[in-house]
Amino acid sequence: MFIVTGPYFGYLLTVSYRMYHVVNDRYIIHRGDEHADKDGLRDIDIGTTLGIGYIKTLNQSFSVSLSAHYNQGVLNVNKSNDLVINSSFNLLCGIIYNLR
Repeated sequence: MFIVTGPYFGYLLTVSYRMYHVVNDRYIIHRGDEHADKDGLRDIDIGTTLGIGYIKTLNQSFSVSLSAHYNQGVLNVNKSNDLVINSSFNLLCGIIYNLR
């Protein structure tokens, strides 16, 4: 078992968004993949990450890993006065090959 913690740094390449709201007791989803505007957002994001994981050795050459990470931004990525802070939850799995 292992713990992951530390800072992260992000740079904005593209913008997409998904907005949810309720109309007549139904959830409506709006997607903004094509018309999203980068001009109102900062290009750089900085935050912290915390996670836990497990590595299982299969043989001398291969291991598999499974981990869960939570990322929390600390900067307002919106250029206007509205507060927009990124956060995400990630599940990661991988295959590790030992080069020795």
